Amino acid sequence: IEAAQDLLVRAKTGTGKTLAFLIPALEGRLRELEAFLETFKAENPEASSQEAKKALAAHAKASVGTLILSPTRELATQIANEAIALTSHLPQFGVRLLVGGASKSNQMRDWIRSPSNDIVVATPGRCVDMLQSESAIRKPLANTRLLILDEADTLLDMGFSDDIATISSHLPNPDSRQTFLFSATVSKQIREVARKTLKKDHDYIDTVPVDEVDTHLHIPQYHTILPRAEDQLVHVLRLIAHDQMLWAHEAAKNGGTAGGKAVVFLPTTRMTELFSSVLQQMKAHLPWGRDTLCIEIHSKKTQQQRTKASDLFRRASTGYSVLVTSDVSARGVDYPGVTRVIQVGVPPSRDMYIHRVGRTGRAGKAGRGDLVLLPWESGFISWQLNDVPLKPCTVGDLQRELTTLASEWDANPPAFAAAPAAAAPPP
Repeated sequence: IEAAQDLLVRAKTGTGKTLAFLIPALEGRLRELEAFLETFKAENPEASSQEAKKALAAHAKASVGTLILSPTRELATQIANEAIALTSHLPQFGVRLLVGGASKSNQMRDWIRSPSNDIVVATPGRCVDMLQSESAIRKPLANTRLLILDEADTLLDMGFSDDIATISSHLPNPDSRQTFLFSATVSKQIREVARKTLKKDHDYIDTVPVDEVDTHLHIPQYHTILPRAEDQLVHVLRLIAHDQMLWAHEAAKNGGTAGGKAVVFLPTTRMTELFSSVLQQMKAHLPWGRDTLCIEIHSKKTQQQRTKASDLFRRASTGYSVLVTSDVSARGVDYPGVTRVIQVGVPPSRDMYIHRVGRTGRAGKAGRGDLVLLPWESGFISWQLNDVPLKPCTVGDLQRELTTLASEWDANPPAFAAAPAAAAPPP
């Protein structure tokens, strides 16, 4: 990649694009620091090596190598952790994380104490806050060499276009910096952002082969229209029980360890809290019983709580785990081994539906998606998902499948030997 070449990149989630932009960000910063040191020595031939080191340290502190904007705290944290791992052999290389929900004073303290701020990962809201209130951050960001907009379509879906414009106004103009824009889709909105933030001669890179089937097309997907809102909790519990028995049976057939993960998306924080509480109380009645791990993430949790919960769900490799979450986990965050995605209510957009489904079936593995709607929400399927291979799954269909699986479980326990004995029949 040329030193100042701007890029618009279409890339699917779960394809390793974080490293694809972190590596050039790291290399570009190191080359810039080397160039500064060479220029300093050429302009100050009598300067000692100690003076050169001090000048380089001052330059590194007074400028930012790369600013990465991410739509959610979880994804920003994941990117920052990868950047820290990538630069572990460079002790003087500074990676800063600026996200809401965490202590602003602690972030400022880390910024001031750090010898350099080479890679800054931020959510738009906290970044705007810092730019408007902290000159110690505003001045170095005014000398940013590279701006990266990750998950740009989600940034727009979440209403961050004004924040992006505000942040861009504090950075060098597009002709004086390099900009990478990564997005899973390239809509008119994305092209408009590209027109405003990228150089006119930017390159467009499409990493999705023309003949490749999108994730949302190869994953089996089902929709259920429930008559009443009070039926939602029972139906979702049945879907989790269904997934638990399916994956226990599949693992036993293949001689592996039974397990699985479900992600349940709820439309509001209060619904997320409610369902998490109900699931915690009802898990004894699921096939996996109390061996079912329940994890809750939503905006009322502190950033420390959300990060801990996200890491716990990500690391879970045995047993069965359920993540009950709002849209903070919908995009970009990598959760290996998700076997079922359940969405309750109409998603905010078609793209958000697809991003949520994309949490399962990653890296060539199997999975399933379920969309649970009420009668007045059913138009979303024909209006927004008419090209998605959704199949109907009635309450009766699910109950019959559960009855069949439960009968097989009871008739031949060794076939489900990898799973714990059911504490009670499925709901």
